[in-house]
Amino acid sequence: MTPKPCPFCGSYELKYQIGIAGKEGIPAKIMCTKCSCTGPQVYLSEWKELSCKEDELPERALQHWNSRSPYNYWPS
Repeated sequence: MTPKPCPFCGSYELKYQIGIAGKEGIPAKIMCTKCSCTGPQVYLSEWKELSCKEDELPERALQHWNSRSPYNYWPS
């Protein structure tokens, strides 16, 4: 799956982040390295709404990044 550009700055400089495990599970998200915009978190957990299996985590984070509304970014 190809990532969409950042909706705020238009950058394609994105990175995948995994957080520290908490009550909800292990969080993961996509983040723009230019403006620090982040997509929704997905969780490695059995019971959270946005949960998934470990091998699905990066792909699921990217799906949620790409599923946002159309861009707020206006190219110059």
